[in-house]
Amino acid sequence: MLLDFKAQRRKSAFDLLEGKAFDEIMKRLEIDEKEAKAKAKAQTKAAQQGNLRGVSMGSEYGAWIPYLDKKKNEVFYYNKVSRESQWEEPKDYKKDLTYVMKRATFGMHFYH
Repeated sequence: MLLDFKAQRRKSAFDLLEGKAFDEIMKRLEIDEKEAKAKAKAQTKAAQQGNLRGVSMGSEYGAWIPYLDKKKNEVFYYNKVSRESQWEEPKDYKKDLTYVMKRATFGMHFYH
């Protein structure tokens, strides 16, 4: 139920689970990941066919931006589409070598 409401999916939280609950959560996460990959693939294919101009802004795929937290001085990732922040590097994060990392406060919802 928490996964349906986009609860935080931190590895440290999953480490606390045991037995049947752990197995069910892992199965659900695998399904969600496959669906996200299929959606991203479909959008990329549509963009290549000329139906879209790149990946649409309605997609969370490729929308992660790293920031340096002002308090902890650690890197966190902010999704400019869903406006979520997380400490762990997202699976669909692609590093941009030209990006200069900025300082921000973790958890703030800011606009780009």
